[in-house]
Amino acid sequence: MVRPTFWPSLGSPPSQSPHTDRKKVAKGRPQSNARVTLSIFISSLHACQKKKRKDKLKIKLNHMHKITANQKNVQKAEIKWRAVLQLPRI
Repeated sequence: MVRPTFWPSLGSPPSQSPHTDRKKVAKGRPQSNARVTLSIFISSLHACQKKKRKDKLKIKLNHMHKITANQKNVQKAEIKWRAVLQLPRI
């Protein structure tokens, strides 16, 4: 497939300044990722809790620490779920 020649002529989309863009990206991304992974994590915990699979939950809690950038949210969720499932704290 031939690459169209009009791409370079379009140029980049207009933005205010690269400085503010960088700040938005730096502030926005880790938080939203943490929220998304937390919601997925909590829904999977709900599923595991129904099936009473505590061994899997321990693995998920440990894995969760590695994934997210926003550790405070994870720790809050972890404390909550460890209390619910009566698991010892790490």
